[in-house]
Amino acid sequence: TIDAKSFSKESTLHLALVHYGLEQLKELQQEAEKLDRDHAGTTLPQAVYAWLGTKLAKEERFEEAWRFLPRAVTADQPDETVTGVWLAHARAAFATGNFTEATNSYSILLNREENAFRQAEYHYHLALCWHARGNNGKATTEAEDALALKPQGELNGRIRLLLGKLAAGGGDTDTALQHYVVVAELFADDPETRSEALTRAIAVLEARGNPEDLTQAEEYRKALNTP
Repeated sequence: TIDAKSFSKESTLHLALVHYGLEQLKELQQEAEKLDRDHAGTTLPQAVYAWLGTKLAKEERFEEAWRFLPRAVTADQPDETVTGVWLAHARAAFATGNFTEATNSYSILLNREENAFRQAEYHYHLALCWHARGNNGKATTEAEDALALKPQGELNGRIRLLLGKLAAGGGDTDTALQHYVVVAELFADDPETRSEALTRAIAVLEARGNPEDLTQAEEYRKALNTP
């Protein structure tokens, strides 16, 4: 404060390291942002960016987290970065629309994972990434790999809904309907998921437009109003 012109960079660096040592998230973020703003090109140790970005991602402050997480990982030597940081990197990348980076991160996580349910999660997120990148072929493959691991609960429904969307987009309406009907049956006690599945099925049937499909669509529409 007394001599900011001479000591601003050094004081900001040291204050950031102090706040990192004390695990003071708000204060560290302020100093890290000040360093980027006032002293571009001057960086903190990678571990500082990893801790800061991971903490922000855990709080789902993904836009803020993404300012730091690209500097928290070593893309060309992924083994040098711990799994928790890659997970934060993947989540923040996806949430901020950086789908290429998210694809890379989820691929690294998948290669490290031994738990079948988490493998299914990573395949599912890879499917979302590829879909967002416009490659529905790879998206379908990843979603099918996810489903093949037979995850239970909400994840199973999300995978099937995605597969239905991909099939419908590719003109395979029979496959799309199969997925939607299964979801509606499996999640009969989950009004929101059941409603989404039936609504999508109705849209497919009405788009096809033949009398049999329209009759089925009307039945599903009635089912929407049936608890």
